[in-house]
Amino acid sequence: MGLSYDLDLPCTLNEALQSLSKAQLIELRDLAELKISSGLRKQDMLAKLEAELPGNINKVFNLFDESRASLIRLVLSHRGALPLREIDLAADDLHCLTGQGVFVVGENNAQPCLGVPVELLERFQQFDGLPYAERVATNTRWVVALQGMIYHYGVIQMFQAFDYLSLLFGVEEKYNMRPSFWEVLPAMQEFRGLYHVADQYFCDASIDTSTHVLDRRPAELGYKLFNLEDLYAAADPLYIDPTVESDLLEDYLLEHYDLTEDNAKRLMHVGRRFALREGDVSAALAAYAVVCNGGSSELDPELVRLVVDYLEHTPHWALCGHAMADLAPHLPAREGASGKLVDFSEYKNRSK
Repeated sequence: MGLSYDLDLPCTLNEALQSLSKAQLIELRDLAELKISSGLRKQDMLAKLEAELPGNINKVFNLFDESRASLIRLVLSHRGALPLREIDLAADDLHCLTGQGVFVVGENNAQPCLGVPVELLERFQQFDGLPYAERVATNTRWVVALQGMIYHYGVIQMFQAFDYLSLLFGVEEKYNMRPSFWEVLPAMQEFRGLYHVADQYFCDASIDTSTHVLDRRPAELGYKLFNLEDLYAAADPLYIDPTVESDLLEDYLLEHYDLTEDNAKRLMHVGRRFALREGDVSAALAAYAVVCNGGSSELDPELVRLVVDYLEHTPHWALCGHAMADLAPHLPAREGASGKLVDFSEYKNRSK
């Protein structure tokens, strides 16, 4: 469903709530921890939200990471109507933001804008200060660390991710801080291509269901653990594993193809993601064929060899973050698995 820009911005809370579906009103109620019955008619629920939300909206603000908090500050600096042309937001990002009920889209002077109801902006202005900045920084560290996990694992069960984070940040943060991992991380999903939640798993944004990766995982293989520095680095959209194989591939791409450094890294990142999602190196080679060879299936054999070497030495989603080169040839079999682990070495020196 496309976004509607019928709302005139700046807007009041009542006007913003009128533009939401009942399901969105319920989600906003849950985020603000309001005790409003789901059985109410939409207009009755709307009236209660209008009355109770401003006094409880800080609970929603406390879930925000820096990406959302900075957007509210931008909306505030534009007096409730931030022109979309001034920010880099895809349609999916706007859907994600407006689905939670704080942000809205509409028009101001015939320009599409992002807005926040004036009552909520006033509350945010009162709330924004050093303690809130520290809260946002903590949330951001959690989100970035989880995104690093997703780079390495593809999918990870929610309770395992929370236990991992409690180990990295300290047990007291898991159990005593409000809001906790359990509240912040699911609330921040999907924005700007982040992870999403499916079947109690945090998943890479390209994966519809966790079973897509889980069915290929060998039995009794534990997660490879990474430190915070590793996780923060891996959250970068252009992150490439610092290995000899990745350096050789990047150097080859820059030397033999008309690519900038960023575009070479992006191709390596996307190709890896395709290969690990599908469990098949040919998914990566298809991306290289499009970028390096105009879509032709014929690829330089040396490029194929370098791509395969790189993929064998990168953390593998189906191997819980272990690289295939580190485990082969001693990979345990998974009983009843519907998929198979692909030995990338079979593709070396092949031109198709």
